[in-house]
Amino acid sequence: MKTLHFAIVSVMILLLVPAIMSNPVKAGCAISSNSDWPSAPCYGCPGCVPSKEVQREQWNPYYQYKGAIWMEMMKTQMIEAMKNGILEDWVTSNDSNYDTWRYYYLNDQAPFFRSSVSGLNDEHPYFPPPLQQLTTGIAPKDVACKEGLELMIKTADGLPVCVRYPTANVLMERGWAKESVSTMTSPETTIIIPVNSSIRSNGFTFTPSIVKVVIGTNNTVRWINMDSVANDITSSFVSFRSGLIEPGYAWTYTFDKSGIYHYYSDIHTWLKGTVFVTTNQTVEIVSIQSISSLTNPGGPPIQLTLKNIGVSPITSLKATLVLNNDYNFDFKNVTQSNPLASGDSISETRILIGAGFRTELTYPITISWITNNIPFTYTENIHMP
Repeated sequence: MKTLHFAIVSVMILLLVPAIMSNPVKAGCAISSNSDWPSAPCYGCPGCVPSKEVQREQWNPYYQYKGAIWMEMMKTQMIEAMKNGILEDWVTSNDSNYDTWRYYYLNDQAPFFRSSVSGLNDEHPYFPPPLQQLTTGIAPKDVACKEGLELMIKTADGLPVCVRYPTANVLMERGWAKESVSTMTSPETTIIIPVNSSIRSNGFTFTPSIVKVVIGTNNTVRWINMDSVANDITSSFVSFRSGLIEPGYAWTYTFDKSGIYHYYSDIHTWLKGTVFVTTNQTVEIVSIQSISSLTNPGGPPIQLTLKNIGVSPITSLKATLVLNNDYNFDFKNVTQSNPLASGDSISETRILIGAGFRTELTYPITISWITNNIPFTYTENIHMP
């Protein structure tokens, strides 16, 4: 009897091995442990997980197996779990819930589910690893890194990697990684809705909460929901509204008018942010003049005229011209209850004492100002007369 039993088992093994070897997807899981769907695809080896498109085809029979009524009922439960912020608990509670989520995720009707998320109680918002973020459909250049890390793109395969700032320069010098993403020119400005920001006591908000964009340069803003619950973006005066942004998904909006746009989450009202939109630079250099006909002991005076080309008043306007020494133009009448209105110009003259011009004809000038309590700075090379 034992001999017969051994022979039967041996024959079964001999029959199974060729099938497993010819189909590596089934390798390591010949006997299904899925109590909900015994025919569920099993990816037993790390390198055997097929593409999302292939998985979709393999999981499509699940809908027919369970039936339309049951599937729609489970979908309703899943959506309710997302709204209540308990998607992780719901998905991992049993095989039926997990299979339901997997079917709808593969058919682009459910958000990506992040299992084994760590760091939720950290002082700073948690961001999943770069490759995990890619699986949600986020582009490599939009991957979010933890605080203190720099996003770079690997030269060999174009994949994102987060490294410490000192390491970034070394990697670029060695050709291991392309230019740091933070220094690339991108038509999009990315804002992250961090993981666990839906819990008010964490104190998280949009990251960054204030952004400055220039029309025609980076005026398309993209909000990426890295949290495990749905969220939304709503402007204070309903200039724009996103609708529900499911976990792992993003929403974009292009600003075509300058101004200050305050927004918040209608679902989690403590999440607030501001987008400051300008048309090119808000300050324009009208003229910069040097006059040499001044008697000693003084030096030649230099006059700088600036104009407000934005839509809002300017306060705290300052400029620094780098010659042999730094010459600061404070425009103090702007900082004293007399903001520079849109379209107005202002001039200030400084005496250049103890130093002449350098031999170069082009000099950098840095201009800083405040509009609606938001600071701006830019540097321009000017040609001295």
